[in-house]
Amino acid sequence: AVSFDIKCSIVYDYNGGADNDGETSKTISYHLTQHQRPNADPAPTLHRDGHVLTGWNTLPDGSGDHVGLGSRVTVANGGQITLYAEWAKSLDQDDLLYIVRGDEIVLTGYRGKGDVQPFVIPAEIDGKPVVEIGGSFTANMRCGTLSSQTLVLPNTMRNVVSNAFLHSTFSEIYFSDNIEDIDERAFPYNIGTWHINAFDPPCFQAENNSTIFADNMDRLILNKDKKKLIF
Repeated sequence: AVSFDIKCSIVYDYNGGADNDGETSKTISYHLTQHQRPNADPAPTLHRDGHVLTGWNTLPDGSGDHVGLGSRVTVANGGQITLYAEWAKSLDQDDLLYIVRGDEIVLTGYRGKGDVQPFVIPAEIDGKPVVEIGGSFTANMRCGTLSSQTLVLPNTMRNVVSNAFLHSTFSEIYFSDNIEDIDERAFPYNIGTWHINAFDPPCFQAENNSTIFADNMDRLILNKDKKKLIF
């Protein structure tokens, strides 16, 4: 058998943010012997005041290709690319009603404009993580209905309870894989596009059909311009 080791690297530009060590960028080298496309950094400690991280982008202004946190990305053999942190500005704290539950925040109401796009729930208020959106959040709003297209939930969010967004028309949502429960009655309409970012470390079985499927998709993506037989 012939063994080989394909390598590549990704420069992660935090694009206005920083990690817990105060660094504003880093470079990671990848070995692609098993998986031909690397998984982008989940960046669990990356932060920026007043913003929520929604993923990576191939351009600093966010107009390039979106890459989810932990999602796979194409890098030419032995090459290097730069990915830029993709940030969304959080709602103003003054527009939110909330209660303090221990060292955590539960949102109980919204009092701002309903046309904020995207509609971004802050990760923390007064230094405490925002972990839940209560059932009264959209009750008695000044705006009547949340008309935003995109909802962004921070990686601190654990629960979105029944009727939390009863008066909303969201068609797209960003959230992280560490969320514990989104009640099936939290939204009045089906959301068409779901962006799931990685936060928790992956846990793989010895044989994982999801991983095999992803590897097969990698082969198709990397050979999209070549002739091939697919069985």
